[in-house]
Amino acid sequence: MENNFDSRGGESHFTYEDDDNRYIAEDTAAKPGAFSLFLGDLSYFCTEADLQQSFSKFGEILDIRIIRNKATKKSLSYGFIDYAAASAASNAMNEMNGKIVCGRAVR
Repeated sequence: MENNFDSRGGESHFTYEDDDNRYIAEDTAAKPGAFSLFLGDLSYFCTEADLQQSFSKFGEILDIRIIRNKATKKSLSYGFIDYAAASAASNAMNEMNGKIVCGRAVR
């Protein structure tokens, strides 16, 4: 989760790396002025409430989105958390990278 939050007038861009490939995800649902944090490797069983419990200690959360398959509604194992302050997103990124949430290490 390194250098993967940005606020650009409501359209945020994120990158993360896999062992073999580099993936790019764009989050156009971010709220204007929000500082979005990309979360990768989420458990398929992780809920927005689980993320709220794990990440709210870093600051005010404006929105939490787990990206799901449109047809099956199953998690695609990544999501976004919008914070009201850049410092909250930065602190969450630094503290939670590699931590276990819902049985898996998030990044």
